[in-house]
Amino acid sequence: MNHHITFARRGLLSAAALSLVTLALGTPASAQAPKSPQVINVVDVGGALALLQDAIEAYKTKNPTYVSRFTFTKAPAPELPGKLKAMQGAGRADIELVLGGLDILSAGLEQNLWEPVLTNHAAKFPGVKDNYLDPAKKMQELAKDQALAVVFMPSGPLVEFNPPR
Repeated sequence: MNHHITFARRGLLSAAALSLVTLALGTPASAQAPKSPQVINVVDVGGALALLQDAIEAYKTKNPTYVSRFTFTKAPAPELPGKLKAMQGAGRADIELVLGGLDILSAGLEQNLWEPVLTNHAAKFPGVKDNYLDPAKKMQELAKDQALAVVFMPSGPLVEFNPPR
């Protein structure tokens, strides 16, 4: 018997921003420009970078007074919260933007790692929640305004079965 089973994990993706990236990625007209363009370090823990890198790079191209370049790295979601907590405890941040899913969001909420981006910087995201489909709005509620849903896909774990012929 030749059974073919494929498991694909497709989740709800979100971006959780720390304060530096919130300020750097805010609306240029309402944000105060930094003294010099900033390097923004982005860590992807859920695979969203493949969908978002072009948009992130386009921001740099459009706003060279804010961002000189983005650096992109990938990390396993279970390791990142401890690393971020240690950085915060040391009073330094080497990571400004985290791209991930519910796993990293939840861990960060438990440890109070995230900047309440939609609470503290609401003027930079006017009406953003009004643009979401209902399932994406529910995802945003889970984020407790400490992350911003930037990619939504209504599929979940997918099991495919190819029975023998």
